[in-house]
Amino acid sequence: MPTDWTVPQPFERVLASADPGHDGAVRVTGSTPEETLARLVLAQAQLMSGGGPIAPRGEGAIELPGSPDLAVTAVDVLREVCQRYWVAGQIACGVEVVDVSPSRVRLRVVYGNYDPEAHASGLNIKAVAYHGARFEPLDLGYVAEVVFEV
Repeated sequence: MPTDWTVPQPFERVLASADPGHDGAVRVTGSTPEETLARLVLAQAQLMSGGGPIAPRGEGAIELPGSPDLAVTAVDVLREVCQRYWVAGQIACGVEVVDVSPSRVRLRVVYGNYDPEAHASGLNIKAVAYHGARFEPLDLGYVAEVVFEV
């Protein structure tokens, strides 16, 4: 099972807009693009679970086309993770980022099942927006920010 990064991970909630369809955004930092992407995935999971425990139940792979723009790659990955929540009731609790390049992105993700009692205070994330997303170098690492629609 991937053990590179697990919940909880540090993230910051930030205000994205006054639009009532957006609950804001998250911002994460990391020393590498891989760490930063993993922290985004796990920040989304922590919002969806309301901070409740996520017991590992299985693992799956995510492989998508990459992009020269890391913000686009991050949104695509977060949308895939969100889709797995909607289709199978799975929430990420561990991530190994295998490859991030302009041609592809590959991750191994450990999932737990959504628990209506343990995750009752979680956000019902409907979408991840390209608008307002950023993923760029900062000081000696990277910063990334994405907007969620709830």
